[in-house]
Amino acid sequence: MEALLRGFHALGYEYLFIDARTGHTDVADITTVQLPDLVVFVTNLTDQSVDGIASRIRTVNENNNICISDQGCPSRKAGFEKVPIQKLVVASPLPRGELSLRQSMVEKANDKLGTEARIDVQVDYLDLLALGERNQIVFQQMNPKHLEANDFFSGVCRPYQRLADEISRRNPGDPENPIHDGSNLIEFGLWRLAMAHHIEAIGQVEKATPDRFMSNPAYIAASLEKIRAHLEALSPGEDMGELEGLQDLIKDASRDQQIDNARLWLALSWPFILLNQFKEAAETAGKAGDLAKELLGKDDRCDHDLLDLQALAALREGYAYTLCSDWEKARERTNYARECYEKLAARPLLHGLSLTQLARIELVLGNMDEAARWLSEAATRFISEGGEESPAPRINSKHVQADYFHALGLMHYERGKGKEAADALEKAQSLYSKVNDDVGELDLFVLRVSLAMLSHQDVESKIKKARELRIPASAGRLNLRTLANKAQGLSSKDFGQLLGIVESNNEPNIFNDDVINSDIRKYDPAYPELVRLDYIRHLMTVPSLTEGQIGEARTWLDSWRGDSNPTDQPGIRYEIDHQLRLTRSMFELAYGNGADQTAISELIQYSSDMETEGYSLRRVQTLLALAFMDHENQTQPLLGALEGPNAVIQKSSEWNWLLPLAFVFVSKNQKLKDACDSFRARLTPFLPQSADASAS
Repeated sequence: MEALLRGFHALGYEYLFIDARTGHTDVADITTVQLPDLVVFVTNLTDQSVDGIASRIRTVNENNNICISDQGCPSRKAGFEKVPIQKLVVASPLPRGELSLRQSMVEKANDKLGTEARIDVQVDYLDLLALGERNQIVFQQMNPKHLEANDFFSGVCRPYQRLADEISRRNPGDPENPIHDGSNLIEFGLWRLAMAHHIEAIGQVEKATPDRFMSNPAYIAASLEKIRAHLEALSPGEDMGELEGLQDLIKDASRDQQIDNARLWLALSWPFILLNQFKEAAETAGKAGDLAKELLGKDDRCDHDLLDLQALAALREGYAYTLCSDWEKARERTNYARECYEKLAARPLLHGLSLTQLARIELVLGNMDEAARWLSEAATRFISEGGEESPAPRINSKHVQADYFHALGLMHYERGKGKEAADALEKAQSLYSKVNDDVGELDLFVLRVSLAMLSHQDVESKIKKARELRIPASAGRLNLRTLANKAQGLSSKDFGQLLGIVESNNEPNIFNDDVINSDIRKYDPAYPELVRLDYIRHLMTVPSLTEGQIGEARTWLDSWRGDSNPTDQPGIRYEIDHQLRLTRSMFELAYGNGADQTAISELIQYSSDMETEGYSLRRVQTLLALAFMDHENQTQPLLGALEGPNAVIQKSSEWNWLLPLAFVFVSKNQKLKDACDSFRARLTPFLPQSADASAS
């Protein structure tokens, strides 16, 4: 018999089940003492059965006491004389009714078994077995596809699954044990210890089945869990390569492991986001969505877990695309997530989040009506406390509230409702603060500073905080706003440092992409262009420029004429287009043909487009640029937009509506001074209280 055991082990079998005869038999000691590593005692709750099992357990316990002696137990198989026998007690079959009587009989049985054994697993009676021992009745229904769709069989099979787990847990050589323990350690944040467990499991599989270990489900499970643990090390590139190497094996794996694989691809996207590698984050989230879609296509029934995974992957992918300024793809993936959540009719938090994200994306893309539609739909998921503009969530999530107010504030801002915009964004920031979300709070702080809704008093501390949180985009934009706020005494070196240009002792050409730190575009693609726009605006505040400075600035501005985009980032155009148009018009006024009729006509058409699309603030800023260029003909349309019952800018004298043209009011360039002075008196009621306020 012992030779037979060794033979089975050599063939790669991990378990050998021996069905011992019931009662007192000649082979009882062989099957319950000599050979086994584990004895599974199965009994019903009658006194006779429990007494018989208790007697055999006492025999096993007596032999175990001998095993721990110096000599060991000679009745045990060779090499295991000092290894105690493990025990597992199963009560079966038990009625599914009479629960109080059943529980009292279980307690009575435990008293008879003594202190060294208890009933570990309870198995209910299966009515179908009364129709005959037809294995297909059970095994067909234990297929995972059926279990998920049939609550009855799921409940029936659960105790058998627990029995299997208990047997596995008692086997020190079963790789499922370190896999299970490692997974628990991940949940406690002990990822290094978790990795050690998974590596141990992989080693056990390789040792047990050296010729075919890679096709072993335990090998795949341990490998996936090892990667999941290593995600905490924030080396997602390495994890991505390792996960790619498993894909051929996973194609033939169980459906559950294929789902785990898809979930791991989604989990992999988050470390990429934390490391500001947004394209890779979008790629891995997209891979998760594709795998979920493929699995859904293999089954003709609706799997809500996979739909949920697909929706979350699309939402994460859309978010990653917003971070790398690929707004068209961001809209497509976020809208797909919204559609998935509508099909699910669940996940109200994530459904609401998809709506508010879509609103913010549409605002950037210039679709005010679409943005308003998504925000209106999101608002229906809130119970109004003080009117349409002050919702409280039907579901208690301050994060979703904050995202809603963020989008709402941006829409108010674009519509020229300064006070409402400031209130909504302040509300969003305070909500993030209440849940200790430093990243969300910092994002709103950066936005409010950029829109001149906050002073610059705390910027330095916030820049430090952004660096601590590893958010270089926030730190960079705050640095830019701090520098751009200075009205004089700056050089291209100051702006060059924002772009990582630190090598040259001469004045750097910040319009040269080759000298810019390549990492900058990874974490904030639009940032270099925003720096250049602020630099050009700064150049227009000084009395005069060299021909070289004028040429460099004009070449860069001309590279963006029409719909052209000299970068490889298609979404940047949406972010800078408005500022670009106004800055180019002022540059031509200062160093070009001045009130060129073609340029004026282009701005008039742009102003008309902004009015049609509902971007009131952009329209008024465009009218201001037109008034600078042609004050005789264009001042009246500007004043009409600023005063009277149909004014589109509310309380313009109290709100800094001048951005991004405030620099003109402090410029020492003679042409800009003349343009400003020509109608400053008529504009005074609508200006902030001082020129310094305008500059800020």
